[in-house]
Amino acid sequence: MRLGAGFTPDPWVMDVEMVGTVDAHTLDEDCTGWLSSTPNMLFDADTAITELYLMAYAPDADLSLVVQGPDGSFRCVASAEGEGPMVSGFFASGRHKVWVGVSAEGRSKRVRLGLSELSETTAAGLQNAPLAP
Repeated sequence: MRLGAGFTPDPWVMDVEMVGTVDAHTLDEDCTGWLSSTPNMLFDADTAITELYLMAYAPDADLSLVVQGPDGSFRCVASAEGEGPMVSGFFASGRHKVWVGVSAEGRSKRVRLGLSELSETTAAGLQNAPLAP
């Protein structure tokens, strides 16, 4: 998908089904969780986005997020208790690869992934948000 500053709908939400088969440490030593072998989401930022919130949600699940930016660098975060993981801040223009991680190898999970420019958007709020077209 292609995004730029001011994208709609906001939040942009999609459902993904994933199976944790790859140890996140193999991508970056600071990352945790078990990931799908291919990214769960690819998005191309048409322009740099100054403040973007990328988050994941699944009820009763310990999740992590791994984001690889266009320059090849990784950003990783694990969920806090009762919260879904969120990577926020500046996102450069170009292709971003996103993986959702689960806590155990072989575990499968249906997850909501969301992108927002609105600071009040929460991972838990993705549960009832409409899916993007």
